[in-house]
Amino acid sequence: MNIISLDTAMLLTGQTKRHLRRRIAEGHLVKEGGADPQGRTHIALAPIAATIGFPLTAEDVEAILQADAGQAAAQHEVALMFLTAGKPERALPWLQLAVENGCADAMYTYGENLISGLGVPPNPTVGFAWIEKAALKGHGLAQQVTHELRIRLGDRR
Repeated sequence: MNIISLDTAMLLTGQTKRHLRRRIAEGHLVKEGGADPQGRTHIALAPIAATIGFPLTAEDVEAILQADAGQAAAQHEVALMFLTAGKPERALPWLQLAVENGCADAMYTYGENLISGLGVPPNPTVGFAWIEKAALKGHGLAQQVTHELRIRLGDRR
């Protein structure tokens, strides 16, 4: 059985932690095991999966489990799942987690979303700053984009 934290369930479903705790109290969700070292409550992924809004593949489930464990690349992958499903507002918290954990791919995606206003109010200045941060971390596409934009703007740094 695949087990996730209540925090991850909250991000996957868009439901509040209070709502999920109420579902546990009512018996609709079951707490699995004791709290982990961080004090997080765990539940099974299966009943949550039905409320995500799109079917999960085995690869999606693995990404969710890794994202729940704090792996930045997997958090970015979960964000991409939501973006692909047309749910950019649900992708945003996953992108932010991955960015906080130093994922250059997430920095680039977050920057793109800020520039285009996908799931967030458009902010090209901040979006470009995130793409530059991804470039500084060695993200190839981000390096290419920042280089081309600087040329267009006459900045040959």
